[in-house]
Parts: sequence; structure tokens; C-alpha cells
Amino acid sequence: MWVQDEDSTAAGSDGESGLSSEDEGDIQCEILELQRDEANQRLTELEEVSNHLLKEMNLLEIQFQIERSCRESAEALAVTKENKVLKRKSQMLMPLIPELPENFPAVTFDPEADLTVNCDGDGDEDTLLLESQSKIAG
Repeated sequence: MWVQDEDSTAAGSDGESGLSSEDEGDIQCEILELQRDEANQRLTELEEVSNHLLKEMNLLEIQFQIERSCRESAEALAVTKENKVLKRKSQMLMPLIPELPENFPAVTFDPEADLTVNCDGDGDEDTLLLESQSKIAG
């Protein structure tokens, strides 16, 4: 009986492991394939997110370039307008230079007061200039 029990015990231990080396290799292969598929899926998701992020960054960069260009244009326009205002003021004051010591208290250097005179329009500025010249001459 001992012999028969040993044989059945040996067969039982083989039965418990139950899988041949081929079956274990197949299971490991399936596990590796699943892991590979999951990794590929994550890679695809990351690529999609990266592409979306790159598109958004490109749009933001284009928007930034547009805003910077607009700001630079606005600054240049402001400087041009300021230069025109200063040129008009200097043209208005040019006739007063010979009479400056006598008229010095009458000349105001207040930018706000001078702007109210210059905001009337080009035609009014010319008449104001002519009136100033006639006062000086007369």
C-alpha cells in the first residue's frame, strides 16, 4: 500500500500544480500582452492630451503676438499724437518768443489748459494762431 499511496501522492502533487510549463508560459504571455495593451492605451491618451496642449499653446502664442503688436501700435500712435500736440503748441508759442519777457506771465505751461485750446479742431487752431499773431503785432 505504501507504493500505491506514494504513486497517488506523486500524481496528486503534479495535479495540484496542474499546469505544464507551456501553460505557464501562455499565461505569462497573456499577462504581458495585457500590460502592453494598457501601456499602449495610456501612451495614446498621453499623445492626444499632448497634441491638444500643443494646439492650445500655439493659439495662446498667436494671441500673445497679436496683443503685443496691438500694444506696440497703440504706443506708437500715442507718441505720434503727443508729438503732434507738442508741435502745435510750439507753433503757437513761436510768435510769442520775441515778446516773451513782456508776455511771460500770460503764457501758461499747464498741459490741461493748453489741451482745451488744441481740442477745438485744426481750423480753430489756425484762427487762434492768427489771433495770437495779430495781438503780438498790434
